[in-house]
Amino acid sequence: MSQHPTEPEASGPSETIRQWRERRGYSSATFYKMKRRGLAPEILDIPGFNSPRITARADREWEKRMAELAKENANALERQRRIDHARHAGQAAAKSPDHISNRRKKRTAQRGAP
Repeated sequence: MSQHPTEPEASGPSETIRQWRERRGYSSATFYKMKRRGLAPEILDIPGFNSPRITARADREWEKRMAELAKENANALERQRRIDHARHAGQAAAKSPDHISNRRKKRTAQRGAP
């Protein structure tokens, strides 16, 4: 048996969407929003049955995809934070009287002073 209560057996039975949602703690609105965005696990829809299923394999693959997506989002946030930091530092440096763009103005002002 699985040691973590939210993990299905490695080759365990499939679950209905409702069972999967309840185990994961998602509302039906959240699940169908994920489905519209292509973020829900693969759903096995067996012809002749009225209950679409999510297999243990599809659940494991979904977990891997979500972990990869979380890493990508974290990397994108860090990249944006660095860009914002560099932009702020550049703006602060440009305001300094010792910045290269301000040195010429400073020399011109010194030469014109009597």
